[in-house]
Amino acid sequence: LHGYIAQATSNLNTEEFVEFALEFKKRKKSSKVTYVLWALGFPFGLHRFYTGHYGTGLGLLAITFATFGIGAIAGLYDVVNIKRLLEEPNSKIALEIVKEIKFINGEWH
Repeated sequence: LHGYIAQATSNLNTEEFVEFALEFKKRKKSSKVTYVLWALGFPFGLHRFYTGHYGTGLGLLAITFATFGIGAIAGLYDVVNIKRLLEEPNSKIALEIVKEIKFINGEWH
């Protein structure tokens, strides 16, 4: 388990954890999709838009257009950042799901 998932689910019982796992599988941002978007559109920041990093996605897009494509070199670097780019949105999704499960079960404090 990723550290953020272990931390978010530490107070869930087995039934709640199963519910969490099924829901997280549906909602999480996929590393495969992120890599495909990076491969197809790293100069335009497609992978950053997918992971919810809209500001840096727009920045990458602007740099690419402003430099007539030379700025796309910055997008190449992101292949080593994909794991980090996924951590933030997926940890938010995990916490959201835990809150929903606890709220539905009447345990939200």
